[in-house]
Amino acid sequence: TLFRKDWIDMERIPFPQATAASEIMTRIPPLTERNPSKLFTPFGIGIILGIVFQLPILLTYFLPWFPDIYSWRTDTCGHGAYLMPTTSWMMAIVGITNTDKHPLVLACMYLAPLNILFNVWFWYFVYLVLMQAAYVMGNYTGLATENGCCRTWGGESVRFSPPFKWEAFSTGAWMALSISYLILGRKFLLNSLKAAFGRLSPDRVAELEKGEPTSYRTVWMLLIATTIGMTAISMSAGMNIAAGLVMPLTILLFWLGQARIWGMTGTYIRSAEHGNALYRLLIWPTAPVPQADMAGYYFAAYISEFHIDAPENQNGGAILAAFSSYRVANLTGVSNRSVFKVLMVTQLIVPIFAIF
Repeated sequence: TLFRKDWIDMERIPFPQATAASEIMTRIPPLTERNPSKLFTPFGIGIILGIVFQLPILLTYFLPWFPDIYSWRTDTCGHGAYLMPTTSWMMAIVGITNTDKHPLVLACMYLAPLNILFNVWFWYFVYLVLMQAAYVMGNYTGLATENGCCRTWGGESVRFSPPFKWEAFSTGAWMALSISYLILGRKFLLNSLKAAFGRLSPDRVAELEKGEPTSYRTVWMLLIATTIGMTAISMSAGMNIAAGLVMPLTILLFWLGQARIWGMTGTYIRSAEHGNALYRLLIWPTAPVPQADMAGYYFAAYISEFHIDAPENQNGGAILAAFSSYRVANLTGVSNRSVFKVLMVTQLIVPIFAIF
């Protein structure tokens, strides 16, 4: 909510899923104008194609006997990535792992800015060239006989193995992305703090908060309260106060960058292994001696990874849903305050029901 005005109103970050949702809403005619016979409109055709594609995939999950029309049970990850088999000619390129074959991903890319698309393919091409050069020089030789999944998570992998150790590189870049937005937005963040704690005139506060869903005081108090709450919960599981504070810091540094990536491309980075980076840097450079702080160590390592893994894990997708909701409100003229109220209610209800 603090970044809403900067990202949504000023920069107008597209958030492709939100843009698509808004388009759907604007294209659905009022009830009084609907004609069931006019099924084959562009919108209707899109719905039909979506059902034709997605329903057989859904049925292959539910019914083992249902024919696997799109080969979704063969060399396919759950989210729709083609898990490159060793028989593919592309496996001669050692940097290749998986490639997404879900048409929804392709559709989202049409909504991403061109400079973002250029950066994606250009730097991926640079990565492939560097990997191939390293292979020719005698590195990553074990990858030649591995499929795409094992190249990602196997004993020798494109992510963890020397000389490049891309996981460390991408973890640092990911955190740097988030930190850069905190630095770029420092003036605004400082003003919001001053507004929240009575350091600005009422007129100036009213100017800053115009169009915002709630006061900056409310937002900062929520942020402080939830940080204290999460730290306390972590400490109840055996972590000391320093380790407890690193948990919300981890979430902030990774999900802020994740939200930016999601906002520009409609996709996100799935990688649990990034999550415990701050714990290794700040708290436990090496594993503690047995019987010495082991409970907190294990809890921090496990929970921090799953906080960062994917939107559905540990409620991490809340930040993506919030930004997308604010984006839809911006496109449709819905009140940001109404969106904020809905977000608050869902954040109170959904985690409780998710546990059950």
